[in-house]
Amino acid sequence: MENYQQDTYFQFSIGILNFTVLRLSSVPFSRPIPQHQHSKNGYEIHYVLEGKGCLIIDSKQEFIFPNDLIVTGPGIMHEIIPGDEGLREFCFYVVVKSENSVAMTAENQEIKDLWISHTVWKTNIKEPFSTYLKQLNQELQTFQIGQHEAITIIFKQFILALIRLYADRERKEKTSYTVPDAFRKTRIENEFLFHSDRITLGSLADLLQLSERQVERYLKEEFHASFSEMKQHAKINRAIHLLKTTKLSITEISEITNFCSVSYFCKIIKNITGKTAKQIRDHESIDLSDPEE
Repeated sequence: MENYQQDTYFQFSIGILNFTVLRLSSVPFSRPIPQHQHSKNGYEIHYVLEGKGCLIIDSKQEFIFPNDLIVTGPGIMHEIIPGDEGLREFCFYVVVKSENSVAMTAENQEIKDLWISHTVWKTNIKEPFSTYLKQLNQELQTFQIGQHEAITIIFKQFILALIRLYADRERKEKTSYTVPDAFRKTRIENEFLFHSDRITLGSLADLLQLSERQVERYLKEEFHASFSEMKQHAKINRAIHLLKTTKLSITEISEITNFCSVSYFCKIIKNITGKTAKQIRDHESIDLSDPEE
């Protein structure tokens, strides 16, 4: 995808919601995007194209990877920290308002409710969003007749696919648990123990046949921790194991355990354990009984 960063004005409606895309960008960056929030009715839609990094929302960390789709809405304080090799994303800023002149049907109400209930959201998904971005990039480079209309249609398809994704996840929440409780606990423990490098909230939800919100509630009830907290604890444990039992460099271990940068890896290790990575490598005693201390 070509580099561009520009103000725009693409407007369309879905149900009673009116969407106005005011800015779009597709640029690589190696420095953090400072902490910020959007004003009333403002949303940013991020789609990670290349690289990895960290998303910080209200002081909570989420790792980000290619094909991550991220939504940040009004009043959500957030920042993005690229990894050591940088990060490239497609991002557009959209203002969303209700159109009072449109009849409030049941479907229109559902669309509105789905949109306003997702002021912050993240998932890893490739299609159809990757295809829409390729089409958008092609239109932005060709300057053919009807370009504005074509780009507007692509944005509308993108947002509609996002709303349908919201709806699919909401429907999953209404289904009953189908995996026995004992099996759920075992599967969760195994995933964090053996697959902490690639586990996502979405993949865990699929494995347990639950919605992402149900998984978060279940983890809080049974493990007294959020998904991100459990994943970070598992990653730290794996990193410490590698520091103590292998000759891999600290840089290599930070990459294997999918930390966004070596400096961030060292910072988290020190915050969690009270020891530096070098001290851990030298076999100093570490107490990980409470990862939050």
